[in-house]
Amino acid sequence: MSILERAFILMEDGEFVKADQCLETALNENPKNALAYVGKLMCAFRLPKREYLCGLRYPIEGNLYYKRALMYADYALKEELVAYSQQINNNIAQDRLRAEEAQKESIYINALGLLKSNKNINRALAQFESIANYKDSRAQIEKCKEQIKKNEEEKRKKKAKTKKIIILFSACTVVVAVAVVLWFTVFSPMIECSKAESFMEEGLYKEALVAYDNAGAYDKRLECLSAARDSLENNATLSAGYSHTVGLKPDGTVVAVGENYNGQCNVSGWTDIVAVSAGGKHTVGLKSNGTVFTVGDDSDKQCSAQHWKDIIAVSAGRNHTVGLDVYGMVEAVGENKYGQLHVGYWRDIVAVSAGSNHTIGLKRDGTVVAVGDNCYGQCDVDCWSDIVAISAGYNHTIGLKRDGTVVAVGDIEDGQCDVSSWHDIVAVSAGDKHTVGLKSDGTVVAVGDSTWYQCDVEEWIDIVAVSAGYYHTLGLKSDGTIVATGYKYDGRCNVDEWTDIKLPQTK
Repeated sequence: MSILERAFILMEDGEFVKADQCLETALNENPKNALAYVGKLMCAFRLPKREYLCGLRYPIEGNLYYKRALMYADYALKEELVAYSQQINNNIAQDRLRAEEAQKESIYINALGLLKSNKNINRALAQFESIANYKDSRAQIEKCKEQIKKNEEEKRKKKAKTKKIIILFSACTVVVAVAVVLWFTVFSPMIECSKAESFMEEGLYKEALVAYDNAGAYDKRLECLSAARDSLENNATLSAGYSHTVGLKPDGTVVAVGENYNGQCNVSGWTDIVAVSAGGKHTVGLKSNGTVFTVGDDSDKQCSAQHWKDIIAVSAGRNHTVGLDVYGMVEAVGENKYGQLHVGYWRDIVAVSAGSNHTIGLKRDGTVVAVGDNCYGQCDVDCWSDIVAISAGYNHTIGLKRDGTVVAVGDIEDGQCDVSSWHDIVAVSAGDKHTVGLKSDGTVVAVGDSTWYQCDVEEWIDIVAVSAGYYHTLGLKSDGTIVATGYKYDGRCNVDEWTDIKLPQTK
């Protein structure tokens, strides 16, 4: 048996490292061995058989092994390789078309929902206009415009009605007893509700919540909390933890894969969830009513969040959990050895992120606050400004600036903070010793430790959200499917069957 035949047998058995060594030996004996270069190409993509090349979704024309195989191949092999390349390009083109259609369909469905609910017609109009030639979007645009006019007229009438109510109340003040009864049972709740609606339109959600409570309109709380959540840059629907992965489905249920020794993947019974976060050995889910579900390791009380309410965002760290409420304040439970729970004085916060032993908060003015372990300078964020998103890793911290560039502080041993050259970034995620960035064109960049190939994201396309875990990286595609790379032996990357993960909310 030749060394080349052995290499191809090893690849069929999934022994790609050994196969690659055999191929290197074959090339040392004959640097013009075209089949050896084909084998190297197969190893690079972890393909056990040559015919599987036609199923790739990544272009190979620029691949060095492909070029050399083509250079030294005989006529028959050259024809075969060219055919594979053409099929791959056809695959990519078809995937791109499907992704574009899926994205348009997602926008269309979301816009229909907004139009039907009559909550944000202006957003629905903008979305239909962005896909004006798709299905009956032009007809829907006209419906949106008509609804906007109708809403404006109803708003005018409502203001006039409120004014009349106030005038009527003033006229009735001569009858004190009746006026008091009317005030507390009719007029005050109506005025408070009117105030709340005005606050909602202005994005002042905590003021709106107080006004609804004053009016006794407790049924409006869910609507207010939902609007507050939607105002955030991103409420995670996909999250990579220490050794497990969690995904949120559009119907509010949750799926999870990976290590489950502590029950961190026991989420099959969860419903009405709007955001998820995977921590060290526990998982956190945010419900639409502002309360929180937790499962997994609770040795440091990191799952003791049952009393929380009015929460609009959550983040699970290694052994602690933080939650952001609608009032801009932060709750925290779990390990506090390094002071990572000292967030009681924080105010005006719009995003939170829990790392290994530190906690990061983004303020409304674009500045950042931090508490906890600072042995690597991961909390040195006092000088940051114009930040729109944050992510806390194991011993480093990442901030996304409004201009699409990225800043980083903390441990630099594995290059996880080498992000100064990044631009056009729309989302970031800090893992254990690596950092991932999502670009506006749907591609992904990564730096840091790639021992388990957790930074091998160069070929990803059509990505709308990313999440970096301990030794793995996840990407949510525009069609609701997931791509994953990194350590896979405990099942954390077994997401191939996930096909309908909820797309993140965009403003």
